[in-house]
Amino acid sequence: MSGEELPDLNPDELLAALSERAVKFLVVGGIGAQLHGALRVTKDLDVCVPWARDNFERLAAALSDLDGRLDLPTEVTDLEVSPTAELLPAHR
Repeated sequence: MSGEELPDLNPDELLAALSERAVKFLVVGGIGAQLHGALRVTKDLDVCVPWARDNFERLAAALSDLDGRLDLPTEVTDLEVSPTAELLPAHR
């Protein structure tokens, strides 16, 4: 997605994909605060996942279901990388 416009965020769709794939996760940040009644407006969804191989496999599957791609440095413009259980722990 380097240098491209980001797709519209659909938190419901992402949370549903994580749940359907049984990914263990915690919603944090602005949307996490909204879920607890805060009036904060945010344009992103922050989730934390336990660092476990089986959870990364489920996370990679959920992201693939949504045609997710890893965010690469801006100098890499001609490459799209799909998330995998091997790449996700190294991609911070």
